[in-house]
Amino acid sequence: MKEAMWRVSKEGDFNFSDSTDPSQIVLFTMEDFGEEVFGLIKNKFVSSKVDVEKIKKYVEDETAFLDKHFTQALKFGEQKKLIEVDEIKKDGSKRRRGTFPEGTIVKII
Repeated sequence: MKEAMWRVSKEGDFNFSDSTDPSQIVLFTMEDFGEEVFGLIKNKFVSSKVDVEKIKKYVEDETAFLDKHFTQALKFGEQKKLIEVDEIKKDGSKRRRGTFPEGTIVKII
């Protein structure tokens, strides 16, 4: 259901109006919700070490945002140095910067 809502309302406000001219292109749309979703994640998991699976579940189940927004949020946090990410996943393999696969541990600063 959330996938359908995001396809209709790319701005995330989930309002619908058919009053716009369908033949006119939209000039500006918000595509990256990383900062906004990171704020929600930070409020929920402040100053704690968390498995990415737990963060992802929170974003998908308790917010209006999607899996792609979860990834945008963690990328935002990593770029701004608002999180610390363990370079070695739980299975002993190395993680690539900018990715957040299962088994990754994140510390929200």
